[in-house]
Amino acid sequence: MFVFEQARGKFFFWASEDDKVLKRYVETAVEALSADAAYSAWCCSVGVIDAQGSLVRRCEGFSRFTAAARRSITIERYLRDPEIMGKANIFFAVYKRDVLKIVLDAYAFNSRWGSDMCQNLAFISRFDLLGSDEILFLKRWHGSDADIAQTVRRIEHGPRIVRLPVGRWCEYTWEAVKAVPLRYRWLVLRVMFHRLIRGYISVAERAGPLA
Repeated sequence: MFVFEQARGKFFFWASEDDKVLKRYVETAVEALSADAAYSAWCCSVGVIDAQGSLVRRCEGFSRFTAAARRSITIERYLRDPEIMGKANIFFAVYKRDVLKIVLDAYAFNSRWGSDMCQNLAFISRFDLLGSDEILFLKRWHGSDADIAQTVRRIEHGPRIVRLPVGRWCEYTWEAVKAVPLRYRWLVLRVMFHRLIRGYISVAERAGPLA
C-alpha cells in the first residue's frame, strides 16, 4: 500500500519482483483505456514461466473477464471461474489510479487466502474491466521442474470443479462478501454455497459407488 500511496500518475499497476511483463504491456493497457472511457482497468492473459524463464503454461484468455452488460453477470462469472485457472492474476491489471483508490478504500487486500481474488472482486463489482487474450504478462512459479510439471498436468487435465476445504471456503467466502457492495452480497453467498455443494458432489462422483 505504501507504493500506491506515493503514486501520482494517472495509471497504476502492482509489479511483483520476480514476474515479467513484455515491453508492450503498459503501452497496450494505456492505449486500450484511453480509447474507451467506459473501462477503468485492463488486463491481459497470463503465461507461466519457471525459475529459468521458460514458458510452462498458457492461461485461458482473459477476455472472459471483460465486464458484461449487467454487473451481477460479471460477478457471478468471476466467482464461478475455478481459482486454478489464473483469475487471481487480474490483480496485476493496469488500473486508473483514482478508481483503484475508491476500490482500496472499500476493500484492501490482506494476508488471508484468496484476498487477492477478493480484491479483484471488489473492483469488478464496482467498475468495468477490459480483458485481453494476448499474453503480455509472465507469472513466475518457483519449484523443481518435476513439481511444476505435475502442477501443470493437474490444472490442464484435472477436474475443473475443485472442492475447497470448509475452513478455507468460510474464510474466502467471508472476504468475498465484504469485498462487494451490499446489493451483491446475497449473490456472492448463493454462488459460493452452490460451489461448496457442487465441489463435494464432484468428489463423490469421482470416487464412484461405495463397495
